[in-house]
Amino acid sequence: EQWKNSMTRMEKEVQYAHVLQQGQTKSIGIAILDSFRPDSFLLPIREEFSKKYPDIRLRIESDAAQDIRHMLIHGEVDVIFSIYYDFEEKEMEQVNWCLLGETSHCACMRKENPLSMRTAISMGELQRADFICISPQYLPEYVKMLEGLCSPFGFAPNITNYVSSANSLTLNLQTERDVFICDKYYADLNEKEHAVVPIEGTRSGFVMAWRLDNTKSYLQDFLAEARRMMGAR
Repeated sequence: EQWKNSMTRMEKEVQYAHVLQQGQTKSIGIAILDSFRPDSFLLPIREEFSKKYPDIRLRIESDAAQDIRHMLIHGEVDVIFSIYYDFEEKEMEQVNWCLLGETSHCACMRKENPLSMRTAISMGELQRADFICISPQYLPEYVKMLEGLCSPFGFAPNITNYVSSANSLTLNLQTERDVFICDKYYADLNEKEHAVVPIEGTRSGFVMAWRLDNTKSYLQDFLAEARRMMGAR
């Protein structure tokens, strides 16, 4: 699978090289978490940036949190949009990031769950919930985030199912007690059957991250435009 992904990326780079040969020499590679709703922030940013800088080509990829982080570190893309908990306590050399679109965590659950009718809940009200989690094998930061939310209320999460990716979380809500943690930027494939309820006193959002040693001067224009549109400094 890893070899297949490497070949796919190589093919894209070859195609991209042909585009550059045709005269479009300025480009910015962007990667976004594949469980985000791109229409909630990235597509509007792209539209506004392209109006101001039509000579700069934007290339967008999407993948899991650990994969787009790898793409940034190894210079496969110039900037990524990922989830806050994946960067909150990390120290990465030559990588800078800022929190955009700050919001609260949410609990996603089936509409049969009595809590689904609430406008907001406390994390303590999820003490008896059965949590669906991304496996620590793929993204240990997710479980760490969940444990950090539960700990102040004196309980450890009852994790009943592990999945390999954020996209799989929504596919595994099978009973009214099943819950997973996300935020309002999560793309729920089964949103007609589910409710997403904000959790009071929590902090989430997405981050924009880039390498400090990036030599593309016009990347700063993109970063500034994204900050402007999201109301960040």
